[in-house]
Order: sequence, then structure tokens, then C-alpha cells
Amino acid sequence: MLTESFVAATLATSTKSNISSTLKDVGIVLHGFQPQNAIRHGFKKSSTKQNCLAISTTHIFAAQADRAAVLIYNREKGNQEATVPFPVRITSLEFVGESSGFLVLGTEGGRLILWEVASGRQTISTASHLQSVSCLSVLPGNTFILSGSSDSNVHIWSLPQLVSFSQPQSLSSHNTPPNAPVRTFSNHRSGITALAWGHSRPLTNFAVSVSSDGTCYVWSTADCQVLRTILFDSAPRCLAVDPADRALYFGHEDGAVQSFDFYNESKITQNSHTSVASNPTQLDTKDSWSPASSEIGSAQCLTLSYDGTILLSGHSSGRVLSWDIAKHRIQKVVADLGNSVTNIAMQRPEGLPIKRPGIEVKTVVKPKPELSSSSDHIGTSGIPADYSLQVQITAAPLPQPQLGLLTAPNETDNNTNTNNSFHSLLTNSTFPKSLIDEAILDLTFPPSSDKNSSQQQTSTYDISFSDEPSQDPSSSSKITALQSRIALLEENLNIYISAAERSRARRLARMERRDEFGRKKREAYFEAVKKGGDADGDGDLAMREWESRERSVDRESDEVELGEEVYADI
Repeated sequence: MLTESFVAATLATSTKSNISSTLKDVGIVLHGFQPQNAIRHGFKKSSTKQNCLAISTTHIFAAQADRAAVLIYNREKGNQEATVPFPVRITSLEFVGESSGFLVLGTEGGRLILWEVASGRQTISTASHLQSVSCLSVLPGNTFILSGSSDSNVHIWSLPQLVSFSQPQSLSSHNTPPNAPVRTFSNHRSGITALAWGHSRPLTNFAVSVSSDGTCYVWSTADCQVLRTILFDSAPRCLAVDPADRALYFGHEDGAVQSFDFYNESKITQNSHTSVASNPTQLDTKDSWSPASSEIGSAQCLTLSYDGTILLSGHSSGRVLSWDIAKHRIQKVVADLGNSVTNIAMQRPEGLPIKRPGIEVKTVVKPKPELSSSSDHIGTSGIPADYSLQVQITAAPLPQPQLGLLTAPNETDNNTNTNNSFHSLLTNSTFPKSLIDEAILDLTFPPSSDKNSSQQQTSTYDISFSDEPSQDPSSSSKITALQSRIALLEENLNIYISAAERSRARRLARMERRDEFGRKKREAYFEAVKKGGDADGDGDLAMREWESRERSVDRESDEVELGEEVYADI
């Protein structure tokens, strides 16, 4: 059964006395959403501001509002794993990857810190923002990062360029350092409050940025050209993008939610020219969804369900509301967490057949400044000498190769076979049988060391046979015997495959004949009844001929299957 849940974080500024005992000192909750609406687990001693929560498949990271530290919670164990202090206050967080990726931290000084949680390696960007980094967003596919700041600029960063070990020794022709942003969007005139990517490919994707002056821009990330301009009466505090890029959703100070439909005919620009596409669009009152009461408080964060039909909003009153997108109205109060809900993130539904990564980080490695790319203890490739990854291999063992069925080698599958062999060696509880067999054969028949060894041919067992005759008569006879056995097995395999194909063709023909007889039998029955005959008498009599033909087909099928079983035993 599919289950859906979300993670919500709060800011501990409330003095409410009616907070339930289960939520006392709880700053982050894992809350069930569908089918059961209940708190699953709570993580204590955390207080986070907006955009200061990051989630991986194994851990939760929370930048604290009252100190320059990040708390790390282990999702599997359900407890706090570590507290990591930083020299500057962290103002935004985002995680890149699933488990063994990078934690991106936006600082109060306008820099980005990229922390590889499996090794402790840190990379620090240039201070490209003049003020604190207020929000971050990672492109689906983990190749680019958006950073917004109170200085009204939005920077695009290349993740591979930031974390690369081999940094260029000199600056580029534009005097741009390697850890600087690749592009900058500077159309806003006030601080950035929310950022989001679309769900397309990097070259055709778009970004959405909202500023505190009530302006929202939808712009192309390839050239930073404005595609849409949206104006608001009050500045939105948060933003969410539909999973299919059909609409945008904004949360406001009065607790209302507004939507912008990209495919609304009244809002579609007829001319795609930039000057026309950037014409402002004022949202109508029908696009605003108001809560039932003003006590709900301002909307601090938004997230969408997996199918994009339900919107969840976290409010300053501590309540989490669900909105029906199709009906444009509130559904219910999902939870009341007591304190202001500042971050909310819907999790991938449990129960879907997904491909999980082959490695996981069970314990986060704290930052190690000595692993910086500027360290003196680095090798010729730029990788520090003491660099290491602390991960657990979780890939399931691959099925063992079947040595009984021989297939001709396929050159196009060489890379796949090599990867499968490598993973098989890593994930098997014992040495694979194929590896042991190959080692025994190598010990029995040592490979030739002469100059003609490069001309050896590889069989499906990976046995190397030299073109030159062996000096040992017994070895030569053994090789000849093995080659004869391989040829015989391949011949038998081809015979078996041909017999299986003929059997399949006969069975399909019998099925078609039986279906035809069944149709004729029904037609004969209804024809007899139509002529005025008795359904139990004349109808049954008319069907007997076709029933006898069906029985003959069944007898033929039994005889053929018996013959196939006898052939298989032989």
C-alpha cells in the first residue's frame, strides 16, 4: 500500500501553553499524510527559520535560528546524531543527491559552503552576494544551484565546477575564479524571498524568483531572459512549482494562497518576443484561495503532493493546511504543531518500485578543513592524500552467471559484463563460482607468455586458447576435448532453442483453432435456437460436432506435449 508523509520544521518562538505532550521540545516532525494522518516521529531541540532545513534519504539537517550550528538527525535511528558548529551563521540549506551527496549551506556573509557528508570535504565559494543568502534551490539532476540573497541578485552555480578537485591554476579570460557563479539574474529591485526550478532539462529549464517588493519573475536559466512577470498586491513569502510545470503557487502574509496557471488562455502571451513576454500579469481575485479564519497566520512554506493534486501550507500559527487544487479551496487542518511552521517538504511515497542508490551514508562525517582543495597535502591529481569516503554498500547481490548455458560473446556487452562482474565481487557473501572456476582453469592451463599470446581467443568461459599448439601432448588433448564439449553443448543448445520455437508456434496455432471452433460452436447454437429449436435439445445437438473437434485438438495437444517431455528427458 502506498503511504505519503511530509517533514515539517518549526521556529520555537511561541509561548502557547496548550502544546500537546507529544510535541513538547519537538522542532522537526515526520508526519503521515495519506492514508493515515498522524505524527510518526519527532526530533527535539531544533528551531529553524525559513529555508534552513535539508533532507536526504538517511538524515535531516537543520540550521539553527539562535546559533551558528547545524543539527544532524539520523532518520533510521530517530535521534540526533551530531551538532556541527560553523564560524558564521547559516541562513539557508539545501541537500544535493540522495544520501552520499553534498549539503549546500548559504551563509550570512554571502558565500556558499559545499560539504560532502561522506568524507567531510568542504568547498567554499566566492563572496558573490553582498548580503546573506536567503534561499537556495537545486536543479533536478543535481548539476546547478540557484542562490538568492537580500541584495536582490540570483546566482547560478555549477555544482561540478564547485566541487571539482582539479581547479584551473589561472583565471579565465574574463578573470572569473572557478568557484564563482556562472550566470547572474539581476532584474529584481528588492531582497529575494523564494526560489524554485522547473522540472525540465538544464538547457530548456526555467527558474522562478520572488522578491519582497511583490514581484515574481519566470526566467530562462540558459540566458537569464525574462519569460513572465507576475505582480502581487502583497509580497509572497513562499513558492511551489507544480510537478508537471503547469502552475505556480504562492503563500502570502494574510494566510492566503494564490495560483498562476501557465496554460490559462487569458494569461498566455500571444507574442513570444521578450519585450512582450515580460509584460506584467496581475493575478485576479479568483486566483486567491483564502483560509477560513484570520487566526491561521501567514503562510511560511508550501509543498505539493506527489501527484500535484493537493497543496500543503505551513503557517505562523503552527497549523498545516491542505488545499484542494482542483476546487481552489481549503480541505482541512492536517496538523497543529504549536510553533510557527517555517519549513515543509513532502516525501516520496513509500511503496513505489524505485531504484535506490548502491551506497548510503550511515554516519555523517563532520567537516574537515584539511581536505580543502587549497590544502598543501594533495596528490598529483588534486585529490588530498587522506581523502576517503565512509559509505555502506547497500546494492543487492546480482544473480550468479549460469555456466550451463553457453552464449556467444557479444562485444557490445563488454562494458556491462565488466560492471556486473565488479558489483558481483563487491556484493557477494562469498567468492563467485565463475571466479573460482576461472582461477582453477588458469592454474591448470597457464597462459602462454610468448609473443603470440596477444592473439589468444576468449571463449564463453573466459578460457584462453593459444593459436600455437601446446608443447605438452596431454594439455593439447585436454584442450581439444574441452573444445569438442563446448561445440557439442552449443549444438545441443541450438537444437533446444529450435524445438522450443517450433513448440511455441504449434501451441499458438492450436489456440487459434480452438478459438475458431468455440466461435463456430456458439454460432451453431444460436442458429439452432433462432430456427425455433429447443435450447436444451437442438442447441446441444448443434454444438456436439464442434465439441468433438475441440476434443481432438486437446488430444493432439496432449500427445505433442508428451513427446516434448520425452525429448526434454533425452
